[in-house]
Amino acid sequence: MIDVQLRSLTDIQLAECFETVSMEAGKHKGDWDNRIIDRLVSKQFNIWKELERRGPQSLGLLLPLLDHPDHWVRCTTAAVCLSLDRQRCVAMLRALYEAMDGLVSAEACFYLLAHDPEFRAEYEAYAHAKYGHGSPDEGH
Repeated sequence: MIDVQLRSLTDIQLAECFETVSMEAGKHKGDWDNRIIDRLVSKQFNIWKELERRGPQSLGLLLPLLDHPDHWVRCTTAAVCLSLDRQRCVAMLRALYEAMDGLVSAEACFYLLAHDPEFRAEYEAYAHAKYGHGSPDEGH
Protein backbone atom coordinates (compact mmCIF):
# COMPACT_ATOMS: atom_id res chain seq x y z
CA MET A 1 0.00 0.00 0.00
CA ILE A 2 1.21 3.47 -0.78
CA ASP A 3 0.73 6.36 1.64
CA VAL A 4 -2.36 7.63 -0.20
CA GLN A 5 -4.06 4.26 0.28
CA LEU A 6 -3.10 4.11 3.95
CA ARG A 7 -4.35 7.62 4.59
CA SER A 8 -7.78 6.65 3.29
CA LEU A 9 -8.16 3.91 5.93
CA THR A 10 -9.59 4.50 9.39
CA ASP A 11 -7.45 3.96 12.47
CA ILE A 12 -9.30 0.73 13.20
CA GLN A 13 -8.74 -0.53 9.66
CA LEU A 14 -5.04 0.27 9.95
CA ALA A 15 -4.80 -1.62 13.26
CA GLU A 16 -6.53 -4.61 11.66
CA CYS A 17 -4.15 -4.46 8.69
CA PHE A 18 -1.18 -4.31 11.08
CA GLU A 19 -2.43 -7.44 12.84
CA THR A 20 -2.97 -9.32 9.58
CA VAL A 21 0.36 -8.28 8.06
CA SER A 22 2.20 -9.15 11.30
CA MET A 23 0.73 -12.66 11.33
CA GLU A 24 1.58 -13.15 7.66
CA ALA A 25 5.12 -11.82 8.17
CA GLY A 26 5.63 -14.27 11.03
CA LYS A 27 4.84 -17.15 8.70
CA HIS A 28 7.69 -16.08 6.40
CA LYS A 29 10.41 -15.26 8.96
CA GLY A 30 13.40 -17.40 8.14
CA ASP A 31 12.40 -18.05 4.52
CA TRP A 32 15.30 -18.25 2.11
CA ASP A 33 13.56 -15.91 -0.33
CA ASN A 34 13.43 -12.55 1.44
CA ARG A 35 11.22 -10.81 -1.13
CA ILE A 36 7.97 -11.76 0.62
CA ILE A 37 9.16 -10.85 4.11
CA ASP A 38 10.68 -7.60 2.84
CA ARG A 39 7.33 -6.62 1.30
CA LEU A 40 5.42 -7.51 4.47
CA VAL A 41 7.85 -5.74 6.81
CA SER A 42 7.63 -2.67 4.57
CA LYS A 43 3.83 -2.77 4.90
CA GLN A 44 4.12 -3.12 8.69
CA PHE A 45 6.46 -0.14 8.81
CA ASN A 46 4.20 2.03 6.65
CA ILE A 47 1.11 1.18 8.71
CA TRP A 48 2.99 1.92 11.95
CA LYS A 49 4.26 5.25 10.62
CA GLU A 50 0.78 6.26 9.46
CA LEU A 51 -0.72 5.46 12.88
CA GLU A 52 2.16 7.27 14.56
CA ARG A 53 1.62 10.28 12.28
CA ARG A 54 -2.01 10.40 13.39
CA GLY A 55 -1.01 10.53 17.03
CA PRO A 56 -0.81 8.49 20.25
CA GLN A 57 -4.53 7.66 20.33
CA SER A 58 -4.31 6.13 16.86
CA LEU A 59 -1.13 4.20 17.60
CA GLY A 60 -2.68 3.14 20.90
CA LEU A 61 -5.17 1.01 18.99
CA LEU A 62 -2.34 -1.48 18.58
CA LEU A 63 -1.84 -1.98 22.34
CA PRO A 64 -4.53 -4.70 22.64
CA LEU A 65 -2.41 -6.74 20.20
CA LEU A 66 0.07 -7.27 23.05
CA ASP A 67 -2.40 -9.93 24.21
CA HIS A 68 -2.71 -11.54 20.77
CA PRO A 69 -2.22 -15.33 20.62
CA ASP A 70 0.37 -15.01 17.81
CA HIS A 71 3.86 -14.37 19.20
CA TRP A 72 4.97 -12.46 16.07
CA VAL A 73 2.05 -10.05 16.47
CA ARG A 74 2.99 -9.51 20.13
CA CYS A 75 6.67 -9.00 19.28
CA THR A 76 6.08 -6.48 16.51
CA THR A 77 3.43 -4.64 18.50
CA ALA A 78 5.74 -4.36 21.50
CA ALA A 79 8.47 -2.94 19.29
CA VAL A 80 6.30 -0.24 17.71
CA CYS A 81 4.43 0.70 20.91
CA LEU A 82 7.44 1.28 23.16
CA SER A 83 6.74 5.01 23.17
CA LEU A 84 3.20 4.45 24.49
CA ASP A 85 3.68 1.86 27.24
CA ARG A 86 7.37 1.20 27.67
CA GLN A 87 7.06 -0.95 30.78
CA ARG A 88 4.47 -3.29 29.28
CA CYS A 89 6.23 -3.52 25.91
CA VAL A 90 9.66 -4.23 27.43
CA ALA A 91 8.07 -6.88 29.66
CA MET A 92 6.50 -8.50 26.57
CA LEU A 93 9.78 -8.45 24.66
CA ARG A 94 11.61 -9.95 27.63
CA ALA A 95 9.00 -12.71 27.94
CA LEU A 96 9.33 -13.51 24.24
CA TYR A 97 13.13 -13.49 24.49
CA GLU A 98 13.13 -15.73 27.57
CA ALA A 99 10.76 -18.20 25.89
CA MET A 100 13.71 -19.01 23.59
CA ASP A 101 11.36 -19.70 20.70
CA GLY A 102 13.85 -19.52 17.83
CA LEU A 103 13.50 -16.53 15.55
CA VAL A 104 10.93 -14.68 17.65
CA SER A 105 13.32 -14.82 20.60
CA ALA A 106 16.11 -13.45 18.41
CA GLU A 107 13.91 -10.63 17.13
CA ALA A 108 12.80 -9.74 20.67
CA CYS A 109 16.49 -9.71 21.68
CA PHE A 110 17.27 -7.34 18.80
CA TYR A 111 14.57 -4.88 19.92
CA LEU A 112 15.65 -5.12 23.56
CA LEU A 113 19.31 -4.52 22.72
CA ALA A 114 18.30 -1.45 20.72
CA HIS A 115 15.82 0.02 23.20
CA ASP A 116 16.46 -1.26 26.74
CA PRO A 117 19.79 -0.22 28.30
CA GLU A 118 19.23 -2.49 31.32
CA PHE A 119 18.76 -5.54 29.07
CA ARG A 120 21.77 -4.53 26.98
CA ALA A 121 23.96 -4.34 30.12
CA GLU A 122 22.71 -7.75 31.31
CA TYR A 123 23.31 -9.24 27.86
CA GLU A 124 26.83 -7.82 27.63
CA ALA A 125 27.68 -9.14 31.10
CA TYR A 126 26.34 -12.57 30.16
CA ALA A 127 28.33 -12.60 26.91
CA HIS A 128 31.47 -11.50 28.73
CA ALA A 129 31.03 -14.20 31.38
CA LYS A 130 30.33 -16.87 28.79
CA TYR A 131 32.89 -15.97 26.15
CA GLY A 132 35.39 -13.83 28.08
CA HIS A 133 36.00 -11.31 25.29
CA GLY A 134 36.89 -7.80 26.29
CA SER A 135 35.42 -6.03 29.24
CA PRO A 136 31.71 -5.44 29.78
CA ASP A 137 32.64 -1.84 30.62
CA GLU A 138 34.22 -1.44 27.19
CA GLY A 139 31.04 -2.42 25.36
CA HIS A 140 32.47 -5.67 23.93
